[in-house]
Amino acid sequence: MRNSRKKFKIVSSKIFSTMIVIVILAIYSLIVPINKINAATYNQTIINANSNNKNGIDAFPESYKVLLNKLVQETGHTNWKFKAFYTDIDWTELSKNENKCLRNTVYKTNASNWFCSANQKHLDAGKCGDGYYCASPKIVNYYLDPRNFLTETTIFQFLNLGYDSSESIELIQQALNGSFMEGTAANGERYANIIYDASQASGESALSIITRIYQEIGKNSPGNPPHMVAGNDTTYPNTYNFFNYGATDGTGAQKRGLSYADSAGWHDPRTALVEGAKLIANNYTKAGQNTKYTFKFDVVGSEYNQLYSHQYMTNLQDPTNQAKILFDKYANNGWLNNDLTFIIPVYKNMPTYNKLPSNLTGSELYYVSPNWIAPNLRTGIGSGASAICTVRKDTLVTMVQYNAGTDSYGTPWHRIRLEDGTEGYMTSEYLTKVNNIVDTYSVPNNEIDNCTVELGDINGDNIIDSLDLLRIKQYLLGKVELTTKQFEQADLNKDGIIDSFDLLKMKQYLLGKITSFN
Repeated sequence: MRNSRKKFKIVSSKIFSTMIVIVILAIYSLIVPINKINAATYNQTIINANSNNKNGIDAFPESYKVLLNKLVQETGHTNWKFKAFYTDIDWTELSKNENKCLRNTVYKTNASNWFCSANQKHLDAGKCGDGYYCASPKIVNYYLDPRNFLTETTIFQFLNLGYDSSESIELIQQALNGSFMEGTAANGERYANIIYDASQASGESALSIITRIYQEIGKNSPGNPPHMVAGNDTTYPNTYNFFNYGATDGTGAQKRGLSYADSAGWHDPRTALVEGAKLIANNYTKAGQNTKYTFKFDVVGSEYNQLYSHQYMTNLQDPTNQAKILFDKYANNGWLNNDLTFIIPVYKNMPTYNKLPSNLTGSELYYVSPNWIAPNLRTGIGSGASAICTVRKDTLVTMVQYNAGTDSYGTPWHRIRLEDGTEGYMTSEYLTKVNNIVDTYSVPNNEIDNCTVELGDINGDNIIDSLDLLRIKQYLLGKVELTTKQFEQADLNKDGIIDSFDLLKMKQYLLGKITSFN
């Protein structure tokens, strides 16, 4: 929903386009020296998760460890693996680049301090889309901070979206039940079969594909497809766009999405699903943006000009919403104890906390910390007391009386004060003191498991992606050295050297032009 993607036009005259580039560079060089333009480079590393580092938990900074240990202890998901993605990006730089007008939007029913000062102007201009405002810096920083989403539900925005061979057609059918894709598509073929093929063709998890469809165009009910896939648009009949691709923000978004689908030849459900999934995977998943979080926040790259602008959606809450959909699918079908892998970013010089926008300060700050729900603030101790209001997860509150009493189950309750002065009681289970740990950005050794490492997996994180491509580039440029094991994994054509042929082979693999290095 509310996607933001770029299209590029091919200029027929090479001379004309070259002249434009020369003029732009000439003008720009008067302002910024050429050698200073986007000169920053980033040494990004994903740390492997294994028994030596407690399924990856010990590879994170301390503030992350506390939350991940709590998650595993409370849920019992001992099979889950957590990979620390050390981005080499400073938090100040990240915040500055993400807090640009129209890059992030929020729905108008949220609190006013979620909106930037120019929200009404952009809404009236139709740039954000119906009912969407530009997001304020404080709310952008809240959604940027991965530590706010290390709960059983919201952590699914960091789930590795790579192809999962365990996702059978029967499993896919379970995930589709109750939606417009429960039965057959307009061409008479079952949606479950088409999505199975789309997953294999794209290399993306079928459940991730389904979740994106639900978030982008709606789930609806059996036999009631949303407009984007009904095939009955008067301007673009027999045209299907399951992913809202090309539906850039602002008035007329649906028409732009259908126009893109029409030009792409998506005139039947199979073509639209399979080719759409492949397009997205090539542009995002295979480029290293392989979680719902990195689909939204472009923090994968070795150079400055590779960062920040390549986002799939502008809706700031989209990754969290999709995380809830994914979690529900896993929970409802008994898959939560599967071997799941989460890739979670870490930034340099992170603040101690980023909670929902608030002016509260002081030494007695706590935040509301349930897994997902908005719990009640009550007039007294115990769930039988009258509810005053619900309080959104991650709202800052002031502690008025710690352990004001216990309920019939022996659970402590605290008396707290909201920012507007309202006071009431809430169980200790839903309240956590704000973090005061100042993390040190220190990348651990990227140890590789003793098991056989797949050819091409140079950094040993069990994924072949853009970070492995980057490692080859850096080696060829003389920026990094490779261990003996890494050299073996980077020598893709097995000729005893690493050169441009290995780089080309890796590019072909990531683009889907080859399926193995043999």
